[in-house]
Amino acid sequence: MGSRFAAFHAGMCDHVAKPRRSQARLRTWKAGSREFSAVIALLLAAAGVYGVVAYRTELRTHGTGIRMALGASHACVLRLVYVQGLRLTLIGIALGPALCFGLTRVIAGLLYGVSADDPLTIAGVVVVLGAMSLLACLVPAYRAIRLDPVAALREL
Repeated sequence: MGSRFAAFHAGMCDHVAKPRRSQARLRTWKAGSREFSAVIALLLAAAGVYGVVAYRTELRTHGTGIRMALGASHACVLRLVYVQGLRLTLIGIALGPALCFGLTRVIAGLLYGVSADDPLTIAGVVVVLGAMSLLACLVPAYRAIRLDPVAALREL
């Protein structure tokens, strides 16, 4: 009778332990999917920042071509375009965390697993979006210095 009880007890333990293991796997999967969703959201935000800054810089390409036609150097044009983009980036870097900390009560209900005023998360987002914004300034700036100044003058 002892061996039947031991077999029954072992089977019972497996029966009780399996749901706990599956619940642990489900919690792990949910945590991983939240992190994956957060990374995707950050990449989409970075792509949006890139698009806005690149478009804004691209709008000034005509004026940049005219400056090049009037004798501005490549370094001067790069600096001009980059400083304009940097100004927009610094405004975003200043306003973003300020608004985040100011709206903590509103966004606290939307977050799970992280506090609304987590400095590490906010710093990470600021660094990624700031770097993407600066990169977005460089691409149109290099396009602008490759622009033919004569073509820019013809468009007038």
